[in-house]
Amino acid sequence: MSSVPEPSRDLVAHGSSENLESDPLVRCTKILRTLFSRINNRQLDLTEPFWHLHFSPQYTFSGSGLLDLSSEDIVQVNLKQHLRQLWIMTAEEFPECYFKVKGLRTEKIDFGLRSSVEYDLFGAPVGVRRSYAAEVVWDPWGRVARIWAMAGCGM
Repeated sequence: MSSVPEPSRDLVAHGSSENLESDPLVRCTKILRTLFSRINNRQLDLTEPFWHLHFSPQYTFSGSGLLDLSSEDIVQVNLKQHLRQLWIMTAEEFPECYFKVKGLRTEKIDFGLRSSVEYDLFGAPVGVRRSYAAEVVWDPWGRVARIWAMAGCGM
């Protein structure tokens, strides 16, 4: 089992190193922080239907699970507008990113990694070497149950 060292919060927030700037994990983090900033500044429509966006600054990753959640970073956002905004921003930053649908209506947005990755029925990575992704999980009524922003290493 390998692990991704946790970057300094200051370096992630300010992007003060060229080496860090080239790291997909740091770029993914910056995109998500920008989105949180827009939400906090009420630049995104927060009308129904709501979902929860979970983002954790902890980058340790277990091979069969998802990242631990950080309760301080849980927000409610509008489904259509926010998902579209997330897609636009990631597509601009990472032209090779794509949606991957598998199992229980789980959508994956991979941030620039084209490595061979398999997902189980619950959308958890199986046999992952490196993965940077946002995962959208839908409930049985077609609403978004949750989205996990995750980055790290697996088995």
